[in-house]
Amino acid sequence: MAETLMGSHSLSNGLVLEIFDGSRKIAVDRWQILIKTRIRIPISDGLLGEDTEKIKKALGASVVFEKKEVRNFIDENQKDDIVNSICEVIKAYGLSYYAHPQFGSRYVLKAYREYERAAIRNSRVSYE
Repeated sequence: MAETLMGSHSLSNGLVLEIFDGSRKIAVDRWQILIKTRIRIPISDGLLGEDTEKIKKALGASVVFEKKEVRNFIDENQKDDIVNSICEVIKAYGLSYYAHPQFGSRYVLKAYREYERAAIRNSRVSYE
């Protein structure tokens, strides 16, 4: 599925928020609207203190936050208005939320906890 970059916004915490349109036509005059918000969070030495190297080894040099907004079976005549509306909401509320000074470090820690849980689940042996 092709995505189109609709906008890129520098945040006060040094991260960059990107908004992508991945909408696609699903019928003659109907669309599935898919707007993705994406933020690449580099795992830098000062971000997480002494655990940085352990987390970097597990997750790599960066983690990508992604949020999807989906609307299904949208009339072709309403598509542009709905896409613009979703983007305005992202800009109005998301820019301040994602710009929080601790957003990046908290999201990296969340991703690491999910990584650890998956590793534990995958290491369990079934005796059945």
